[in-house]
Amino acid sequence: VQHIEDQNIESLRPQSTDELGVLATGYRNLFEIWRADNEILKINTRILRDSGSALSLSDAIDDIMKVCDEVIGGDMVFLILRNRTGDGLIGVAQTDGPYKPEGYYQLSLDEPSIAGWIFTQGKAASISDVTGDERVSIRMRKEYGAQSLLGVPLKYGDEVIGVLLSLSKTEREYNHNDQKLLDGIAREVAIAVQTYQLYQDRVEAELARKDNEELLQLLMSATEEGIYGVDQDGLCIFINPAGLKLLGYDSDDELLGKSIHEMVHHTFPDGAPYPKEQCQVWLSTRKGESGHSDAEVHWRKDGTSFPTEYWSHPIYKEGKIVGTVVTFIDITDRIATMEKLKYQAQVIEQIKNSIVATDLDGIVTSWNKGAENLFGYTEEFMLGRHISYVYPEEELAALENVITTLKTQG
Repeated sequence: VQHIEDQNIESLRPQSTDELGVLATGYRNLFEIWRADNEILKINTRILRDSGSALSLSDAIDDIMKVCDEVIGGDMVFLILRNRTGDGLIGVAQTDGPYKPEGYYQLSLDEPSIAGWIFTQGKAASISDVTGDERVSIRMRKEYGAQSLLGVPLKYGDEVIGVLLSLSKTEREYNHNDQKLLDGIAREVAIAVQTYQLYQDRVEAELARKDNEELLQLLMSATEEGIYGVDQDGLCIFINPAGLKLLGYDSDDELLGKSIHEMVHHTFPDGAPYPKEQCQVWLSTRKGESGHSDAEVHWRKDGTSFPTEYWSHPIYKEGKIVGTVVTFIDITDRIATMEKLKYQAQVIEQIKNSIVATDLDGIVTSWNKGAENLFGYTEEFMLGRHISYVYPEEELAALENVITTLKTQG
């Protein structure tokens, strides 16, 4: 085979029309097909080996364009692809220039062009004389001097992704072998392009995923609320720094992959065991129900607990529940404040004397039973009103002086 390949193909050209000449013509055609197939196989092997970088795609397409020139002949070869960011087609490679992803030109599918026809019809086109053929654009005739054209669609599976086009400036009758060779080359172009585009899509998706993950990590790190997530089995899949701090853990490794209920939510405030089946977080995962509670506790690593308010929401992926995300806060200070206010309210209610409180603008903020008995107005009626409402008119000036003094001197 190597011996045949190294021979000058001109030696196989027929010297006469007799039987030997016909035989030589047959051998020459077979040799051309074999040589083209061999070149295509070499290119395909390198595409499969090196796919995954812009350089490999560019080199592969440059080689493919050279093969087209060698085995098809003609004056120019064009590689035209579907524009992935818009409508129409974009010319990315041609004989007199390297692969150019941004394109040498763009074609609208609404305007007449042989590339557009091949792309939309998904069929090959062989034109020996473009004169009078309405499928061929004026630009192709005048700018490139097209006289004959052979073009085939680039197909990946059932999808047409572009067009491979060979142009001749003189009249030429393309035969079956010419189209077969161009079809074979087109298949390898489609493989190279689609492999690279799939690779690019994966890279872009991975970069977007990393950007989203980094943004999520920044948001989770910036919040003061504890946030953790569990999978369908209740195992911890993430927890933010605030959550670790509230629960007394130094690293998320201490919780990841473990049952969050057994670690932090296993016991009621009164010390009774908290069955997992009654847990709002568990119900969110199993039944898809959002939960809320401000009457439970979370347990720290050191065995102490703190009153907590938490919200649980199921996580869906493609319509299915895959876990639950929980936001929680420590409400120790809130409970202490509420207890203090409750105590003060009880004390005020027990005092028979009139006790009235206002803000610095004289607006009533507290009005006990003694005040109700003295002035005859209910607490509901007086809250938010100015204290002057119950002052005698002759004492209003003195009241204003008192309010002014409090504002200025505190």
